[in-house]
Amino acid sequence: DPVPYVEKVKELEVYLKANMPSDIEEALAKSLQELEENSGDEKSKEEIESAALAAAIAEAEEASKEDNLSESQMEYLAKVKALKFASSALGFIDLFEDSNGAFESMLLSSNASDVTEALRFFVRARHFQLPSAVTGMKQALALIWSSETGIQDEVLKAFVEVFISVSGTEGKELLPHNEIADNLLFLAGQATVSERASIEEAIARLVKDNRIPSEVFMLLWSIASGASGETRAAAITVLSMGATADPTIIDSATRLRLLLDVGLGDVVEEKRDWTTIQSAASALQRIPRATHDPSSARYLVIEHITERLCSVAQGDWCIDENTQDTCAWFAAAEQAINAIFAICPWPERAAADIIRVMESTTFGVGVGDGQTSCHSLRLSRFFFTMGHISLKL
Repeated sequence: DPVPYVEKVKELEVYLKANMPSDIEEALAKSLQELEENSGDEKSKEEIESAALAAAIAEAEEASKEDNLSESQMEYLAKVKALKFASSALGFIDLFEDSNGAFESMLLSSNASDVTEALRFFVRARHFQLPSAVTGMKQALALIWSSETGIQDEVLKAFVEVFISVSGTEGKELLPHNEIADNLLFLAGQATVSERASIEEAIARLVKDNRIPSEVFMLLWSIASGASGETRAAAITVLSMGATADPTIIDSATRLRLLLDVGLGDVVEEKRDWTTIQSAASALQRIPRATHDPSSARYLVIEHITERLCSVAQGDWCIDENTQDTCAWFAAAEQAINAIFAICPWPERAAADIIRVMESTTFGVGVGDGQTSCHSLRLSRFFFTMGHISLKL
């Protein structure tokens, strides 16, 4: 992370400028006075100050060859060495960051060894906590779909070393469960739609191979129930990704009840948190379809979930005066309808009820002689829902 080094360099430069040798300090003051008299610009001032600092550093290094240094001179010399170290560290980080583009292009190479070396570079970059590591790995994850098994294995290995295991252990020693959960949350929360597909495939394969501890998913449930907004949505998304390989991560009466409360409950309805609703609906598509059994706790929970999904699909929670609200609703409604067709024993009946309700609220059908006009956003929601249901039937 370059930030601590940047802050350290600033701190050291302030100290060195404030404690310059008297002769250099006098020369600096004189030069700045002349610059001010000649109406010099800020850039010239910075150049003069940098030259004075360089002269002070050079004088300190020359004095270090002497044996009888005073305490203040020794302290100044120590600060000079610290500045050089921090500046070198920043140069090293910049070198790594600048090479990031070249390694990203190597990921597109038709040569498997080029791809392998690029992946290993991003793993090493992660060991140094360089920002380019996560960016590069997110792009590299697309190679999980490669036709070459060797590249797929190398991608999974790199994924484990960057996000799951302790640096330098080659995947043999896992990070603490909370750190793994945080890494997966960050990864899923910052990813694009295409990146999420690759992340989901990687997580699903690791879950299938039992390489992600079950305790991580327990922590994610805890985060989902206690967090809000994007963090809550990201936690549900990661749980959904794991459930692709192991539906039991979500598929139990207790967990479905929790998903109902967290992802489709009163809080998200009140705040119209469409991102969380979309994540919850996507997660529900990872479980098997319910069978009609009124004595089953699972069936009763899914029945309640279906009611909430229908409310989402109908746009009951939308505000007609808010265009952005409806724009955010579209993606959530799409996933809600998909979830209904995935878990409901009779999705056609639920779909018919949705259309009838929306027809009534949009056109006033069944209420007197009906309406002669309707709100444009309500009309757009009606046509969107009806069109998507048509695609599912």
